[in-house]
Amino acid sequence: MLWMSFGVLTLAAALALLFPLWRSPGRLRRGAYDIEVYKAQLREVNLDAASGALPADEADAARLEIERRLLRAGRARDAEDILMKEPAMNYQTGARRLLIPLVIVTVLAGAYFLYDELGSPRMPDMPLAGREAASGGVTPAVLAGELSTLADNLAARLNEVPDDGDGWRLLGRTLQELARYREAATAYARAAELLPSDGDLRAYEGENLVFAAEGTVTPRALKAFEAALKIDHGIPAARYYVGLSRFQAGQYRLAYDGWVALARGSEPGAPWLPGLQKDIDDAAAALGIEAARFAQTPAAVGPSAADMAAAAELTDEERDAFVRSMVDRLAKKLEDNPSDADGWMRLGRAHSVLGDTVASANAYARAAGLRPNDLDAQLASAHANLKNVTKGIPVPPPIIAAFRRVLTLDPGNYDGLWFSGLGYLQVGQPEQTRPLWEKALAGLAANDPRRSVIAEQLRSLTSR
Repeated sequence: MLWMSFGVLTLAAALALLFPLWRSPGRLRRGAYDIEVYKAQLREVNLDAASGALPADEADAARLEIERRLLRAGRARDAEDILMKEPAMNYQTGARRLLIPLVIVTVLAGAYFLYDELGSPRMPDMPLAGREAASGGVTPAVLAGELSTLADNLAARLNEVPDDGDGWRLLGRTLQELARYREAATAYARAAELLPSDGDLRAYEGENLVFAAEGTVTPRALKAFEAALKIDHGIPAARYYVGLSRFQAGQYRLAYDGWVALARGSEPGAPWLPGLQKDIDDAAAALGIEAARFAQTPAAVGPSAADMAAAAELTDEERDAFVRSMVDRLAKKLEDNPSDADGWMRLGRAHSVLGDTVASANAYARAAGLRPNDLDAQLASAHANLKNVTKGIPVPPPIIAAFRRVLTLDPGNYDGLWFSGLGYLQVGQPEQTRPLWEKALAGLAANDPRRSVIAEQLRSLTSR
């Protein structure tokens, strides 16, 4: 039935194409066309002569030339009429009409037999479930299910080991990824009880309570934020949400002052500044005052505007030398001020952009040495050193040790968990690797592409 429908549609399309080709063209032949053109030209000459736009002598000459051409075109038309009456010379003959459908039928038949030979016309369609199975079942729903299972397994383990503060922190993060905000807040609250010096945990607790309340800072959430600020008054999220609670309560002055203080204490270019500026504007509008304005772009640490203007006039080779000279100047400044950790970080990034991985690693190492408790500095140093490792050989122990330092600063850090586990695997201790990689997998979002990689590595551990 399906093929019959296809056949009918194909025949209808072919007839629609053939009809205009089968008919006589019904158009003027060349001689007749030329006659019409010359007649129009002759009318224009007469009009121009009558209006005085064309002198009489020029008009007569133009008429004579057009009439001569008109006469020649008339003879050509008469010759065409004679030729069209001859069957052998008529281009509307039956041979032409036979050739057109013959070509169309040949193409259609060729397409049919070619598809029948090379295609799969009898293959049934694949339902959605079959397509998902063919792809290994890796769908967002499946990934979310895996993450939910990991969260449940982690919760079951914490019931047996309830004093694992890092485990409760990881459970909170996993439940937050699953949008189970109330459960996440409970997990963070438990982690905060076990790790009372970590104010961020109370801030995470309050934030998830806000998410669960669809943006409203509830009394319980406010209590969590205030507890976080008692531990560390500089936690930006806690300060922001305390201001939001004031705004929602109609205490616009308290909200405005708190947000302005937060903006003033933030680094230029901090990621929360654009949104915070909008909230400051809203509070100022409610108060009927002009809002304070704060920079939302990173502070300039590179070349000046004059430097950039000069660089624009250089060739590629000169520009490269210009950039390197600026990097050298930064390195010279750091020799005079070697305790500038931010300067060493900038130098590390600059060398990385220039492709000098060794110099980049050395600069990042200086920054990491100056900031042993700075997660960003430690991670940058570890990754910079990793770039200098030849592919295919084991990761050297000093780099593994660097990632383990990262793990002490952030027990849930993916890179720290991955490379720490890899270090154990390289020395033949896969049993130490598995819990680290399982923890890394549990901390990834459901749509994170790294999930498939680490899941495959965990399966390979099972076969060892």
